[in-house]
Amino acid sequence: MTIHLALRLLPACGLACAAQAWAAEIVLDLRDEVLLAQPRARLADVARVHAPDAALRQALEALPVASAPLAGQVERRSRIELEAALKGQPAMRGHSIAWQGAAGVRMRTESVALDGARLAEAAGDHLRQHYGAGYERFEARPVAAVPDVAVPVGPLRLVARPLDRPRPAARVAVWVDVLVRDTVYRSVVVPMSVAAWRQVYVAKRAASEGAAAAGDFEWRARDVAALADDPAEAADLAPGARLRQPVAPGQILLRKQLAPGGMVLRGERVRLLAGADGIRIETSAVAEADAALGQPVKVRPGADGAAVMARVTAPGVVSLEER
Repeated sequence: MTIHLALRLLPACGLACAAQAWAAEIVLDLRDEVLLAQPRARLADVARVHAPDAALRQALEALPVASAPLAGQVERRSRIELEAALKGQPAMRGHSIAWQGAAGVRMRTESVALDGARLAEAAGDHLRQHYGAGYERFEARPVAAVPDVAVPVGPLRLVARPLDRPRPAARVAVWVDVLVRDTVYRSVVVPMSVAAWRQVYVAKRAASEGAAAAGDFEWRARDVAALADDPAEAADLAPGARLRQPVAPGQILLRKQLAPGGMVLRGERVRLLAGADGIRIETSAVAEADAALGQPVKVRPGADGAAVMARVTAPGVVSLEER
């Protein structure tokens, strides 16, 4: 190579070397372990940043590189994962990374223990506010001790989710959202045991299916949370109401166990009326379904007769449907 050619190449070589030097000036000294106090880890949290000037260093330090792990957990990020998170961010354009320090960083979130008793209290208060006004006495307790929960340091609120049942059950799972800095951090389900006392009709004595309901029941305070169906109300025991099912002494009367006055019950023997051209025929039949006054019902006359359609026209009376 001639001296003249070498002199011509020197400027180009200098520019290339300068560009390489500029691209390698971002040095990241990765830490071994960090404790995070915010939801996202910034580059300054996980590494010491060395850059040509203060403005660039500050811009790089503020870059997000990972979400903080859940409180009580530890997560590791390697150099490769961190570099992938940085790639494409505007502040990194035109720069390459030279790594120093650890091969990976272990991240933990600064946390405190949320007392499980506070979660149970929030669930119980929510149940009492939602259901309590409708009962003489309402009790809600956790089924078991609620374990403590690790949460990040910061302003904290507990918010129970809406309940979708119109009345309480003996066991209710209440979801409680834990909000840190007004953002839902995690949700905890709290199993609760419920007792809800109100006045209901209780059987004074055993009563059989089809019996008149009046006089066999008295008004007593009972825990109704474990009932599968609605208890009977005063209007359900109107004159003529009868029992669809037998009841035992002390049993709470349910609305579904009552048939209103005039209703024909399945399996009940009824009077079947039929007539034409001034001739009236009456016989006995058995109802094959429940039917209220005015409703059609299939009945079976005699022991071996074929079923026919009739209509309930009076208590215990059905009339043959004309074809």
